[in-house]
Amino acid sequence: MKRLVTLVVALAFAGAAFALDFSVGARGNFNMGLGTTFEKELQEDLKNMKDAGVDISYPLVVGGGFGVYGHIGFLDFANNLSLGATLEFGLNFHNGKSYKYNVDVEYNEYKKSISYSHTIDIPLMITLKVPVAETIKLDFGLGPNFSIPFGAGIVIGNEDGSYEESPYKDNYDKVTYNMNIGLVFDADVGFKVGPGYVLVDVRYLLDFTLTTANLTDYGSSAEKSEMFYRRSLNIGVGYEFNF
Repeated sequence: MKRLVTLVVALAFAGAAFALDFSVGARGNFNMGLGTTFEKELQEDLKNMKDAGVDISYPLVVGGGFGVYGHIGFLDFANNLSLGATLEFGLNFHNGKSYKYNVDVEYNEYKKSISYSHTIDIPLMITLKVPVAETIKLDFGLGPNFSIPFGAGIVIGNEDGSYEESPYKDNYDKVTYNMNIGLVFDADVGFKVGPGYVLVDVRYLLDFTLTTANLTDYGSSAEKSEMFYRRSLNIGVGYEFNF
């Protein structure tokens, strides 16, 4: 393992040495589940409930996160356009989907269910850097995203904030998660401030696979809980050093 880590670090430094440009940065963000959908069986159940006259709405699930990244540029075009690769290691908290339904029309009582996960996200993007002026630049990125859930749950509660169920980790002795694979689309504008750039960043994460938890209930056989397909809009602010 130590040899592998040493090799990866050596290759990274070698790549940086031969690169046209090299930069590192950090960003914080908040995320919104725009386009996130439940697994198909629950989608169908909710559709049938709505068709039967049940009042159902879908409150927005909002979370946050942060990440650190490195960029290596390898190809310059006319007008100082630069093409390179960006690798990020990030954490995103409270990704998910929720629904609210009326359980007592007479008293207008609602219950709310929130499916959520916390994730380690590792996007690898091909990045185009576009200088707009001496102090302003635009960056555009596209590539695969590898997402590893490390905490998830389905919490069912009342409007007053009381809960009837707890996250998975409180109810099972062992919880494992499947890695998700998807795409990330990224765009940011950078403003020269001090030795680097202040970045305002917008990105969209699109998972191709379901967020899935494998639950083992105190020694019994594991059961699978399929939750949602994540579609998340992230808006962030960060700072980047260029070398």
